This record gives sequence, C-alpha cells and structure tokens, in this order.
Amino acid sequence: ESATPITNAHLDTADNNADADITTFYSTTGMDMTVNAGAGREFFVWAGSTYAPGGNATVNTDMDVRGTVISTGGTVAVSGNFSISSGSIDAITLTSGTSTIAQTGGSITDFNINMSGTVKTLTSDLTILGNFSWTGFPGELVSDGTLRTINLQGNYTADNAYLGGAAGDSNLKLKFT
Repeated sequence: ESATPITNAHLDTADNNADADITTFYSTTGMDMTVNAGAGREFFVWAGSTYAPGGNATVNTDMDVRGTVISTGGTVAVSGNFSISSGSIDAITLTSGTSTIAQTGGSITDFNINMSGTVKTLTSDLTILGNFSWTGFPGELVSDGTLRTINLQGNYTADNAYLGGAAGDSNLKLKFT
C-alpha cells in the first residue's frame, strides 16, 4: 500500500513487464487502461486505497469500490456489475452489457448510464450526490423486484431511456432530495 494514489501510469509499469498474468487482465495505452473481460475477474479498489487513473479506465468486467476513485483527467467506464460498499467514486459511467448496480455504503457523486439495448438491474437503493445522466436508447433500468429508490441531489437528464423498464417497473422510483 502507498499513501499516494495508484494511477494508470503505475499500472503501465507493470503492464510493460509483459507478464502474461498481468497482460491477460489489463492493458495500457498512454494514460488509458482497459481491464479485459474474463470469468471470475473483478476490478477491486481496496478500502483505504485511492485509484486516480489520470486518463481513461475502461473496465470490461465487474467493479467493486471500497476505497476512493478520483476520475479527474479521464472517465471510469464499467460494462460489468458495479458495487460500492464503502469509500467514494466521483464519477462513473455504466456502458453496454446487462449488469447489476448495488450501493450498500459509500458515496457516488456523478452517475452516468450510457447503454443501448441493455438492462441494468438496481439491487439496492442508490444515492447520487451530484448528477444522474442517461443516454443510449433503447435501454432499461429496473429493480430486482424489491422497491428501490434513487435518491438524487443533483440534476437528472435522460435521452429516450426507460426508468423502470419498458413495461413500467413499479418497484423503482426517482426521488429528488
């Protein structure tokens, strides 16, 4: 562990060693990192640690946040399941792929969904301290069958997307706080 944030530049150093255990999991190009999809893979930010990419981070698998993610200078985009149980993330974008979203603690500042033809399932209430934007049609955000609330403190913008699914999920509500 280090007192300074882990960046894509740090990960690039490891990637440049050409160790197959590393290069099959992720790759770097310049200041950008891509985590490759694979069974049982997860991009995990440990409690007490900080990940500040310094460029773009494309996570093509699940992401679990328990530490701090600071996306200044780039974007953090996830196409797998996303969960946060402690810590914080300042901005996250969920992209294509059917996945689940869970927040059992921690904080999310800006939350973006950019999907086309996919379904995202909310498995817990969600609190967004900043803005919630949604682009990419068709796309659906549904609950897991239990009443789920999105508590939003900022602005909500949507581009032809279904909050609650095309059929109208009565177990999902958006609450401006």
